[in-house]
Amino acid sequence: MKILFIANWWPNDEVYSGIFIKEHAKSIALYHEVHVINVKFEPTRTFYKSVFSKKNYNEDGMQICEVKIKIPKGRLFNNRYTEVFKRIIIVWLYKYYASILVAKTKYPLIHLNVFSSDFEFLFTDKKYKDIPKVLTEHSGYYLPAQNRLQGEELNKFILYTQKWLNQPMLKAILPVSKHLEQTLINYYNIKTPQFVVPNIVTVSDELPASTETEKIKICLVANWEYPKDLNLFLQAIDRLSQEELNGIKITMGGFGSLYDEALQHKFNKEIDISYRGRLNKMEVYQLLKQSDLLVHPTLSETFSCIVAEALSYGTPVLSMKTGIMLDIINEDNGIAVNIGDNQLFYDSLVNILDKLRNKKFDRNKISATYQTKFSPKTVGSLISDIYSFVLQSKLENT
Repeated sequence: MKILFIANWWPNDEVYSGIFIKEHAKSIALYHEVHVINVKFEPTRTFYKSVFSKKNYNEDGMQICEVKIKIPKGRLFNNRYTEVFKRIIIVWLYKYYASILVAKTKYPLIHLNVFSSDFEFLFTDKKYKDIPKVLTEHSGYYLPAQNRLQGEELNKFILYTQKWLNQPMLKAILPVSKHLEQTLINYYNIKTPQFVVPNIVTVSDELPASTETEKIKICLVANWEYPKDLNLFLQAIDRLSQEELNGIKITMGGFGSLYDEALQHKFNKEIDISYRGRLNKMEVYQLLKQSDLLVHPTLSETFSCIVAEALSYGTPVLSMKTGIMLDIINEDNGIAVNIGDNQLFYDSLVNILDKLRNKKFDRNKISATYQTKFSPKTVGSLISDIYSFVLQSKLENT
């Protein structure tokens, strides 16, 4: 079956956002023929070399149409007025290239990724409005803790979300976690059927395993901006005794304003801690595999790839009750703490360190469970089954 896959975000050599969308597309391509369209503006310092580029190519079983418009960096070309102009251009380009593909191929289904106003035409234009659609939703903007909207602005966003995510031809929404699904149902009153489909985690077997040491190796890796709460971890560490600190080694990776603040933090006792800064994908995987514990302090998540990756490598997790942590963290693989309970977070840190010292976690069992759960084959098969449900429902309603 041929699927028209329209991606709001798509990674390339210059842009990293949308890696999880690409991984979903690759997993679907194991079962179906996937035609991808992505249109984006890219801020650059060398826009004069190539303002507009369009590239058609095949990759990992997908046929991809990637359109880029380069614009200079800076406020002159990136402000609320130019945003309106950019949206008009992007919608026109999506319409143009989608019409070319639809003219050539009769698609039984359109798969959207991360809803935005760019996609409204797919529900109103006669070329597309009668084609069933599914939507994979990753955006944390639906979570009140992340959008932080208030008053009239919040009411407008709720009404907008209700209008478009309850469209009759949107046959299924695929949120990446139960937490996001429940938010869409309870906060926005979304009636469209939902099926939780997690992000994909790929695991490298070539990385060396963790070496036994006397110290428990703790790692933290993230884009350290709100809603991450790095200070929660630092405060908990300051409360540990010197004896407890002597038994742990902390490695912190990532970037962002909270990371910069952590570099200036003055611990009140001697501590073995190293700061790695920005890490590439394989460096993150190696750190996870060679660590005994991932700590992920956060106030809100839609999914949390780093937690899924840690579990896939068999590394226990200490985090918060949000995102996939609500669904999958249990006594066999870690602890998830109520958000806002600083005392419980400290107690849980002490508890999980004790469990690690007494070897209460079975890393092989953890990795076997979650490598399967987050694998391309498993996720691709799940999405394929949802396609069958959508198309069968269409047949029953005709």
